Amino acid sequence: AWARPVLGAALVVPGLSRWRSRREKTETPAWMAALDGATPWSALRLGFLLSAANPKIVLLAAAAGIAIGSADLSAADSAAAVLVVTVIGSLTVAAPVVLCVLLGDRMLAPLGRMRTWLEKNNAAVMAVVITIIGVLLVVKGYQGLA
Repeated sequence: AWARPVLGAALVVPGLSRWRSRREKTETPAWMAALDGATPWSALRLGFLLSAANPKIVLLAAAAGIAIGSADLSAADSAAAVLVVTVIGSLTVAAPVVLCVLLGDRMLAPLGRMRTWLEKNNAAVMAVVITIIGVLLVVKGYQGLA
């Protein structure tokens, strides 16, 4: 019962910290700059490393695991929930790839604009997502304790 509020607090604190520092000028992260010349295999390796070694992703995955594990679900329902979380978490990666395959070069300009926007607003986006998930976990955790 205490895992949710503790995990939620572990997300809220860095989320708020990131929000306060979101306007600080930062350079493009080295991993993002490395993608410009990446081969499909090096991009796959980098994606795996970034997701497995990123504390934010580990905390978010743990939050999903706690939510699914603490729900009164059958094995099939738990598997379905894990599948849904995985699909939703993969959409931001899969959608641009699928669109590039389907639309080819027509996707380069919109993806370039999206990359520029994300580079500029990355800190704010991450701060909002992390903080909202953290707050939801804290609230849900305290409801479970009551």
